Amino acid sequence: MSPSEESAARDAAAAWGRIGRAIRILIGGRALFALVNLAAVAVATRAVGLEALGAVGLLLAASRLIGDALKFSSWQALLVFGSGPLAAGDRATLGRLAALTLALDAAAISASFLLLLALAAFAGPALGWTEAMIEAAPWFGLLMIFVTHMTPTGLLRLEGRVFALASQHALTALLRLAGALLLLRTGGGFEALAAVWVGAGVIAGFALWLAGARAGRRMMGAPRFAAAWREGARGFPGFLRFAFAANLVSTLNAAAFPVATLIVGAAFGPAEAGLFHLVRQIAEAMLRPGEAFTQAIFPELSALAATGARGAMRAVLLRALLWSALLPGAVAALLYFFGGDLLALLFGAEARAGGTTLAFAGLAAAFQALGLAIEPLLLTTGRARAALWSAAAGFAAFLGAAAALAGPLGLVGIGAALAAGRATQTLLRLGLVAGFLRSVTEEPR
Repeated sequence: MSPSEESAARDAAAAWGRIGRAIRILIGGRALFALVNLAAVAVATRAVGLEALGAVGLLLAASRLIGDALKFSSWQALLVFGSGPLAAGDRATLGRLAALTLALDAAAISASFLLLLALAAFAGPALGWTEAMIEAAPWFGLLMIFVTHMTPTGLLRLEGRVFALASQHALTALLRLAGALLLLRTGGGFEALAAVWVGAGVIAGFALWLAGARAGRRMMGAPRFAAAWREGARGFPGFLRFAFAANLVSTLNAAAFPVATLIVGAAFGPAEAGLFHLVRQIAEAMLRPGEAFTQAIFPELSALAATGARGAMRAVLLRALLWSALLPGAVAALLYFFGGDLLALLFGAEARAGGTTLAFAGLAAAFQALGLAIEPLLLTTGRARAALWSAAAGFAAFLGAAAALAGPLGLVGIGAALAAGRATQTLLRLGLVAGFLRSVTEEPR
């Protein structure tokens, strides 16, 4: 083994050790979130029925879609542009960067809130929303403040405070479950369930903002808003371009399931949207490990890219691809055979009708998990545009398939469209990194 190969192996082993520790914490939190959240949805289904659950699911889908579309992935910008100042102990530069990302977050939150209100007022009836749903929309807009926590996430990742990130998801699920159990005991309908879901998001999101603020004070003191106003993104070459590209990639990654929910609600009504919401809960639970991989791998690849350790980056990516393919692939196979039984067990006999849709949605989630493992490499090696175009192609494939299949196949057509879109995106990304995986020459440091 040559010296450069030995160096790459050492770097990869050290990086994977840190990734492994972060993944164990994140996946533990995400797994708890997924299981407890499924329990919360199961209890809520029995407490308020599929139609009320579907109405809440539609409002959540709309708020998430708008929030994802307008937010900037500032946590990624903090990692890419903040790793150097943090390593150098440059608190002033890091504070100015945090001020920039907080300004982006504030603009995104404000625009998202106003757009959700406009959507409810002017397009709600066309989307099949009831008067009660339109009146509840401002409360779901309130969630924008607490779910668009991009800067706190970045600060916690920079400091390595992985547990705080994992605990926020678990807290959301636990609060939902407690509220759903209360509804099962006392009764209630759409309004009560909406209050439970909004309240859980607000409380858990506020806790994450507090954790991010404490991490920021330890690393840099207060954000330097005055310096950010004077100097802007000077000293962070490509900051705005990266922020816009990363935002679009994140939006397109996250948009398919919310858009699918809105399509189902508009085409088939709240009851069918409720059934699809149950399918979505299980499919998105499959993505939790993939999201954990992304959050754990991104800072390590950023650090390796900054030192030119491309051989180590290749080794880390190969291992990430292996695990991202094996685990979701196995779950997708189980859902193919037993998806209907699982839905009936969790949510009641009427949910069994979503079994075939769940099989396709599980396949879509497996493809997306594999694509999520590739994305950090594209973003940290200056290929944000390639990540963006692959995500756009996948989303376009989903929309085209949904338009063609929803009419003749109903919910099953929507599930098949999700699978087609995710497969398109992931296959394109595998092609983009194929050369990188085949041969990488370690560059001198």
